[in-house]
Amino acid sequence: MQAVLVLKEAYKRKLSNVKGIEAVTVKTFTWVYLTLISLGLLTFAYNAIVSLLG
Repeated sequence: MQAVLVLKEAYKRKLSNVKGIEAVTVKTFTWVYLTLISLGLLTFAYNAIVSLLG
């Protein structure tokens, strides 16, 4: 997890002089992060329901 944060920080610094691209990059990172969390929660809930019913 730490490595990902370091990479993101380096990437943001590299683009810091191009504000528009940086904003899009941050939005994309946020969208991907939230999507992964949602998928993880859905998978967890699905497995819980299946195990309860099964």
